[in-house]
Amino acid sequence: MLALLAKLAPVMRLLLLLTPPATELDLIPVVGQLDWLLVGYLSLQLFIWLCPIDVVREHVTRMARGPLTS
Repeated sequence: MLALLAKLAPVMRLLLLLTPPATELDLIPVVGQLDWLLVGYLSLQLFIWLCPIDVVREHVTRMARGPLTS
């Protein structure tokens, strides 16, 4: 069940940003961009929180090792 919610988090982010109140905020110069950044950050945090901990640990350790060398 949590895996399904994790997969839906990015989709819900797009749906939220395309609602009429969110598109109206885009007309205000600074607030529109902050709206997108905040929703994007929170949806990524939600996605990471809903993913299984072993998968998150695996990817964090891969990122800590640095780029792949061939």
